Amino acid sequence: MARRKLVSDTMVPAGAHSAVVDRRCFSSWLNPVFSESSYESLWSATREIHSISSNRSSPSSTGLDSEPDDADEIDPWERSFGLNWLTRLLSFTIRRISTVTDDDHDWESLSSLVGQVMAQMTGSPDCPAQSFLRRYHFEMSLQENKPGKPDDQIDIQIREGSLSFSAIGSQTWNSAPLLCRRLGREPFKFFPQLRSSTVDHSLADPAPASTNLTRRRRSLKVLELGSGTGLVGLTASQILASILSSLSSMEAIDVEIILTDYHPEVLENLQHNLELNQSRHNLPEGCLSTLVVKALKLDWREPENSELARTGLAGAFDVVLGSDLVYEPEHAVWASEAVRYFLKSEAKNDESLSDAQTTGLGLPRGDPQPSFHLLLPLRPTFTKESEAVHRVFGGSDMNLLLDQTDQIPSTLPIHCCKWELSSTNDHVEKALQPSNSRPFKIIEYSKEEGVQFGQGCGEYQYLQITWAD
Repeated sequence: MARRKLVSDTMVPAGAHSAVVDRRCFSSWLNPVFSESSYESLWSATREIHSISSNRSSPSSTGLDSEPDDADEIDPWERSFGLNWLTRLLSFTIRRISTVTDDDHDWESLSSLVGQVMAQMTGSPDCPAQSFLRRYHFEMSLQENKPGKPDDQIDIQIREGSLSFSAIGSQTWNSAPLLCRRLGREPFKFFPQLRSSTVDHSLADPAPASTNLTRRRRSLKVLELGSGTGLVGLTASQILASILSSLSSMEAIDVEIILTDYHPEVLENLQHNLELNQSRHNLPEGCLSTLVVKALKLDWREPENSELARTGLAGAFDVVLGSDLVYEPEHAVWASEAVRYFLKSEAKNDESLSDAQTTGLGLPRGDPQPSFHLLLPLRPTFTKESEAVHRVFGGSDMNLLLDQTDQIPSTLPIHCCKWELSSTNDHVEKALQPSNSRPFKIIEYSKEEGVQFGQGCGEYQYLQITWAD
């Protein structure tokens, strides 16, 4: 690993050569460039990152003799910093394209350049502008509280698209595989509705055949926000297919998983990946449970106008999943409003039967608490974005959470807020204000080191979120 040099905090214009600042140390000069928000400076900085990353030394033919401190090598941490900076810039340019109409600068071209540089830095195949297939494998354990060998392996094929100026979800980001790994290791934590303990088998004799009772089938609805390539949702689908295949007729349940995103290119790729993995979440013949997996468009800013809302799915989801959703503070607010709109309001008992009848039929007495599971990177340059996530989802003191790994729910501060946008000197200022919306709370928080699957940094945060009241 190349050593990072101590450098001056003085900003050096992008493209300039300096004996003081090592330009491969992106953390020493990129942030001031972004703060300036000058089109020319941002373009020049992106071109320089491209030049630096293009000139990285290649390993020798044996792969064993290359010098780890090679003068042309980029420090892994600095590489991660550069990727995070580019991600932020990509989000910024997308916003400029969609909101600014009287600008003479070609922000779309800058966005395309940023996407190309990111594709190059993430080690995509030789033609990063083209799509390619990537296979993911995760271990799956269906034995609760019984650590040991995995019961099976999850295999997912994903078509990774090229990074374009507005289709940031065309490639899989690091948080997604990490959330998939959690899903495979602890499926009943994410889907407690399928735990054997939620079904009462205490009575040996079934209800009398003469009893004329209409039993309402159980259901489980899962929503993924910002699905991107669909890795998380498709992994969840394969896990649920395995669980449903093993349920008895008395435990039959109807499961629906909906993967969502916004950009047309991302949705097209998402639908392709769903079809690519269709056979992996088909249920065996004779299985009384059902599993439906689909991809739909969803704009977090207008959830009430979505197809989900039009089909009566507002407040219908037991589980919401999300990974790497936030690249700007306002994204946290939009995501929280989408969760608030679609997450089931509370756990409900099956009201179609009395308690005695419910027990006799082997049905659950009540549903587990609806939850939102979120996994995000801990990016040094995205402090404001992380703070926004914590605030809108219930943790007003981010440092309290970051300093602890095992949280006691009663000690977590409850906070509800919304964003107000105001324009001052052509800059959008974001201010948090109290809100009367129903508040969330973070009931579990943990940090973990991530395996480098491709993009992103090495440390991540997992949050389980539910209603505060």
